[in-house]
Amino acid sequence: MDQVSPAGSESKTLLEWTAPMRVFRPLDKGNFRRLVIWCILASLVLIFFREFVLVLAIFSLLFFSYVMGTVPPQMINHRITENGVTTAGHTYLWRELRDFYFVDKLGQTVLTIETATRPARLTLILQSVEKNQVEGVLSPFLPHRELAPKSTLDSLTDKAAQLLNLA
Repeated sequence: MDQVSPAGSESKTLLEWTAPMRVFRPLDKGNFRRLVIWCILASLVLIFFREFVLVLAIFSLLFFSYVMGTVPPQMINHRITENGVTTAGHTYLWRELRDFYFVDKLGQTVLTIETATRPARLTLILQSVEKNQVEGVLSPFLPHRELAPKSTLDSLTDKAAQLLNLA
């Protein structure tokens, strides 16, 4: 499939695939039960200190976890063209993209592309294409990082997941 570029010329599609919008792991009842217990314990402590808004926030996150574990993601189309990357109907031109790297999340390979605009990064799941194939197509346009950069928030999230036995 070819796509019309902003300048009006045809843009050749180099690689195209369909994959889920996000990494999905079905709800594990044991882990969810453990999370509910932690939320109840934290809520009891917060109620003692009269922090009712934080209790609502905790149960909102619990509900979010439940929904993310029970509702499967929708399938979206990803396309790499001569002009840039198109995902979920939005095209990001090469000048808006910085570099790319691969991450394994829950047993799935995820292509992450850092951008110079918002959103700060694109995450594309490689379900039906090979990592080497994507790397070969992207390498002429973007630099490839071997290691994913880890922010402080990423480290804290990983530690919290380990503490709660969710990872």
